[in-house]
Amino acid sequence: MKITKKNLRLLIQGVLSEEIRKVKGGWKVYPKKPKKGEKRKKAFSKKPLTYKKALAQLRAIERSKRMGEDNEIDIESAEISD
Repeated sequence: MKITKKNLRLLIQGVLSEEIRKVKGGWKVYPKKPKKGEKRKKAFSKKPLTYKKALAQLRAIERSKRMGEDNEIDIESAEISD
């Protein structure tokens, strides 16, 4: 079964917890859900970015999350081995 580009993008968008939106002057990266206790979503950057820079910011956010998950796993395994 082949996956088309469109279906692949839809799958990736479903997994990510952030989204890139078009705003006046460029693009911004927003979380899909507001932070706990807040009613509105706040952009990760103050100034609008180009689409390529917004995509790079989104990649950096996801990379940072993955590193955090890896560190949690390392800490848990260290506690078990002691």
